[in-house]
Amino acid sequence: MFTTSIKHIRSTGILKRSLTTSTILQNAATTEAKATLIESSCKAGTPLNLKIFKKGDEPVAKEDSEYPEWLWTMIDPKNNLDNIKNENFLRWRRIKLQKENNKIIRNNNFLSKI
Repeated sequence: MFTTSIKHIRSTGILKRSLTTSTILQNAATTEAKATLIESSCKAGTPLNLKIFKKGDEPVAKEDSEYPEWLWTMIDPKNNLDNIKNENFLRWRRIKLQKENNKIIRNNNFLSKI
């Protein structure tokens, strides 16, 4: 009887939703912990060499506290893909397909030069 109830729970999708929710909560907790540990690589006031216009001053680095919190979560691309997968599966799948296609194209280009 116990095994049939587990099959019933799996078939209804309740187990899947609860696991997905717990994964999202775990990802959010680890993201917050990582965000507090990350520091910028340059000191405040350092010129960034990002000037793209002839007019105007050179951009200068700010204090870490002056940047938005979401900026520090952008450093980990794997975490970003996990968040995209949880929020919008079709977008995540499109990104994965693009990466796979790029690998195939690079491989084909390499083989054509041989």
